[in-house]
Amino acid sequence: IFNLDVKIEPFNEGQFEMKMIAKSNFSIYKVEHENEVFVLKEYPYYETSILRKFEREINILSKLSDNPFIVPTLGLLHDEINKKLFLKMPFYPTSLGNKIKQGISFFLFFFLLWIKIKIKIKNKK
Repeated sequence: IFNLDVKIEPFNEGQFEMKMIAKSNFSIYKVEHENEVFVLKEYPYYETSILRKFEREINILSKLSDNPFIVPTLGLLHDEINKKLFLKMPFYPTSLGNKIKQGISFFLFFFLLWIKIKIKIKNKK
């Protein structure tokens, strides 16, 4: 079903105690499980366009996985019964918005990210 370079693990409802910490187009849950803290970004795939968004995001993240400005992917989970996919990522106790308020320039952050990506693309040629 997907053209991904990463393995998708099975997910069972109730497998983790999940606390919703953000919601926009997709829900994001904080999970504390066996001395590990991480987040799960939920993709309910009731339509094909969501599957394509998931596939596109995973492929982009896997290509940029060694970039220090990109949140790493820890795993992928699939709840086949409830038709949901989950992207597992590290939990960070602060957000980019908070970092900006603490004095990190928004434009500087993304400018450095842009330079890093350009260098990586140039080195692959």
